[in-house]
Parts: sequence; structure tokens; C-alpha cells
Amino acid sequence: MPANGEIVKDVFDQFQKVQAHMKNAREENAVKTYEGLKKDEPLYSNIC
Repeated sequence: MPANGEIVKDVFDQFQKVQAHMKNAREENAVKTYEGLKKDEPLYSNIC
């Protein structure tokens, strides 16, 4: 079982990725976002 600090760091890292995807979507009409989400798909499949 991961320690609380590890959990917080993981959540923070995931949040930074989401923010980067949101910024890319705003800048380029979501093309870069879809590419990034495909790359990170295993990350998001563990959440759902």
C-alpha cells in the first residue's frame, strides 16, 4: 500500500498532465489533446 505522500504526488502528477492536455486543446483545436490522451490511455483506464 502506497504512503500518503506517494498518493499525493501521483495525483499531482496526473493533474499536471490533465492541465497540459487542456492547454493544448485550447491552443490547437484539440488535435494535440487527442494525441496526448491516446498516449496516456493506460493511465486513465486504471481510474475508470
